[in-house]
Amino acid sequence: MTGQAASGNYTLTAVGGPVEITGLIRLGIKVPGSRPRLRSLRAAHGSYTFASFNMARLTSAIVQASYAGGKIVPILALGINDSFGTAPATISTNITAVLNTLEAADAPRILAMPPTRPSSAWDGSYTGGRTYDAALGAIRQTYRSRNVLTIPIDGFDYIDAGAYQEGLHFNDVGHDSNALRFIEYVAEGG
Repeated sequence: MTGQAASGNYTLTAVGGPVEITGLIRLGIKVPGSRPRLRSLRAAHGSYTFASFNMARLTSAIVQASYAGGKIVPILALGINDSFGTAPATISTNITAVLNTLEAADAPRILAMPPTRPSSAWDGSYTGGRTYDAALGAIRQTYRSRNVLTIPIDGFDYIDAGAYQEGLHFNDVGHDSNALRFIEYVAEGG
């Protein structure tokens, strides 16, 4: 339920299992006299890997984003789950497929926030010699070769800053830190 009478109240009922909301457009409340609100879409999929965003899912997200009007400017915040079991060459191939689809949709600019280093408690989750560093290298190299503006959040020490819930997922401090770094980097012309 949105809780906003102006946008309507909606109820989803799941039958036979959970429902995953894969698209959510936040319109924001426009106060008379205030600046225009940025319409943003959060598109997600359960496994949160680059491969999760195949052609059909990206097409759906692009159609949803077009509802907001204007051009889409995707911000990719993916990669940590890829680092736990996907070979770096495959990561690059999957990123390329995502970028090709977004470029075909006339995205004027694509931005990315690379994955941040998980705490040592997650080190045992890496398998087959694949590591965070190898995955991050493939991600950064692919973005660089495709001229994707990369906001360097991966250089911040989220572990010592207490910005993780359990060593991998951001808490409120982590989300606030990411938002601040993103705004500052884009405002400076990245």
